[in-house]
Amino acid sequence: MTAAAIVDNCEHLEVLDIVKGASWGLLGSHLQAVLSRAPRLRSLQPYWINRAEKITSVDILSSEWATTSLEYVDLKIDVPRVEGDADDDESKALRASSREIQRQVLRRFGQQTHLRKLVVGGMAASSATGIFGHQFQCLEMTLESGLDELEGLKELEHLDIHHMDHRVGVPELEWMANNLPNLKYLHGVRDSLRPKEGVKEWFLSHQRSREITLYVLDGCGHVDDKDDKTRTRMRDKNKPSEYNKHFSESTMEQLLLQVVAKQNRMKKRKKGSHRTGVRW
Repeated sequence: MTAAAIVDNCEHLEVLDIVKGASWGLLGSHLQAVLSRAPRLRSLQPYWINRAEKITSVDILSSEWATTSLEYVDLKIDVPRVEGDADDDESKALRASSREIQRQVLRRFGQQTHLRKLVVGGMAASSATGIFGHQFQCLEMTLESGLDELEGLKELEHLDIHHMDHRVGVPELEWMANNLPNLKYLHGVRDSLRPKEGVKEWFLSHQRSREITLYVLDGCGHVDDKDDKTRTRMRDKNKPSEYNKHFSESTMEQLLLQVVAKQNRMKKRKKGSHRTGVRW
């Protein structure tokens, strides 16, 4: 089915899942068209859309969404970000504009009050090298950039921000603990390129005192408890049943991404060299 056919026939669409296949030529503008025309949409997983076709903040905000029934969303969103920590007037203005755009994007997600799983993380391909790595032009997920717009997501169980250059720190963790009562999995909070001070200590202190029941997942989807020597691996019979399903899906996702990246590198090396060996 072509992208145009999907958009033209999406009025009764409930699930759009292209994780396991090709993108059918879908662009970010097509995804926004689906969101604006499919009032019954419950699950949106356009994972294999490549970087050039990734949905942007402009796409997300170009029109209102028809659905308020989303339960599962997996979207990598391009957001203009200011590199570095420059504090000149121009950088400050650009940073303020970026954070206002991020707030508007997060407000869209915050309107989906049935949302149980929100995935904005995941590896992205570099436009220069084609190699997968962290997202840079992405949501910061801070209170300054609109995290509090997710306050209405009382059913949210899983928040995935892995392989993102996010800025989640202790204030954001405190906010999540107080405002997202059903949150069980936080994927990638310590996967940031510049982890915030105090994050590890916050988790350790709260977990030891049993004040929270939140499973922290690392960039590969494993339970991230390697720094807590006083606790077991949290693989007990009381773990929610969704964990095993998530673990296998996340692990497979990482393996597939590694295969794609290796294939891309191998193709480039074959074009530029007559060597018979390929370095993996």
